[in-house]
Amino acid sequence: MTFTGIPLMRFAVTFVCSGNTCRSAMAAAVLESLLAGSPVAEQVVVDSYGTGDWHVGEPADPRALAVLAEHGLDASAHRARVIPADLLSRSDLILCAEARHRRRVSRLGVAGPGQVRLIREFDPRSMAAGELDLKDPYEGSLDDYRACFVDVTAACAGLMAALPGLLGNSAGHRGSQW
Repeated sequence: MTFTGIPLMRFAVTFVCSGNTCRSAMAAAVLESLLAGSPVAEQVVVDSYGTGDWHVGEPADPRALAVLAEHGLDASAHRARVIPADLLSRSDLILCAEARHRRRVSRLGVAGPGQVRLIREFDPRSMAAGELDLKDPYEGSLDDYRACFVDVTAACAGLMAALPGLLGNSAGHRGSQW
């Protein structure tokens, strides 16, 4: 994206879970829908990855797609990918589903302050309860996916509220050119 030939910097938000077919795929779809038409939509780009490669190239889990569709969201174009070695240099904010995913991402190199966090850190109720890991619905039922959607949506709503401040503080961050 350019304006008078100058590349615009966009704040890159990346979601990470285990296989990139459930939680991170759902979170990306939810955040993209919340961004649509918002004042910060053109300033943010959303992406997702998994820490494991066992689902690479596969679509999102059918249960995740069904729950998203219940809310008018379509992630049918999503294909699972594994985190790249240069993730820290291409993402301003990396939101992990669980502490183990954050540890995996942190092994990629030196992260900037606040660059790698847990998704649920943006949900005040989860913070107050100390429940920051986002439960994996993969082995569960459609209702487990619905519960995951509720948790992801709460976190993404909190992120939307925090984005103006994050965007204002992103100068000098590991910004990505898109």
